[in-house]
Amino acid sequence: MEDVKKTVRNRITRMKIGETLVKLLDHTSLADIKIATISKLTGVSRMTFYHYYDSKEEALKDYLSEIIELYKTELVKRKLDEKFKTVDHLEFTFRFFAKYDKLILKLEKIGCYKYLVDCVNEFMEREYLEDFKQSYYDLYFYGGGIINVYMNWIHNDKSEHPRNLARKYCRFLVRSMS
Repeated sequence: MEDVKKTVRNRITRMKIGETLVKLLDHTSLADIKIATISKLTGVSRMTFYHYYDSKEEALKDYLSEIIELYKTELVKRKLDEKFKTVDHLEFTFRFFAKYDKLILKLEKIGCYKYLVDCVNEFMEREYLEDFKQSYYDLYFYGGGIINVYMNWIHNDKSEHPRNLARKYCRFLVRSMS
């Protein structure tokens, strides 16, 4: 899908495809979902689906990427993109993705957790690679740690306040870097 230019119009179509696919996952396995069903429910032709994607998996991964782009837009709006690795930045991260906890748990349940990890890694590489000049692996340590904490948090019904999680993560980072 790299060669498809992302515009507002096709973003709406791609998001509709992703949302439909996610709804279908409530009662159908990914393997059993037909492109024809997705096309019918979204009101786009199969040809349009294949214009954007080679597979359902690619559509699902693109949907996650779009959610991460919404996250990035919100970070910029709140000027938190400039305050990377801070309590405020991390608290916002936990709060933002809390809205998608059911989707992420569903992906985990159906064995598509790797798509989330891949999307986060791609985002981290694109946005924060410069902040990890000493070691490329620190980038994955940081991002993977956030995903792991987030997953445990949502598995525990988000029982801890996001700010407390952010503080603990920042303290851990300081200790681990010294």
